[in-house]
Amino acid sequence: MMIEAIAHKADTYTQQLFASQRTMLDQQSAALQTKATSRGQQMEKLLSDWNQYEKNLQDLKSWISHVEMQLPSNVSDETQDNVQKGIHKYQVSHL
Repeated sequence: MMIEAIAHKADTYTQQLFASQRTMLDQQSAALQTKATSRGQQMEKLLSDWNQYEKNLQDLKSWISHVEMQLPSNVSDETQDNVQKGIHKYQVSHL
């Protein structure tokens, strides 16, 4: 480390005078490096989770598009409402 190289060049009195400050700085530096490493790992995990979310979302959009293409084009709003009510009844009865 650069601080150590400079400290070794100083005379004994100066080394002793600043030893506690140098120790404190070394400890703070190590703690910051540990936090930075941890945060970096957290960010990598979040990025991985986000990429998985986007893939799942794209898969879901593709599935919905596929299902929509299979629906008849002449389905009225009333028929769609009846289908949605039937789905809701089915979901409620199977909970």
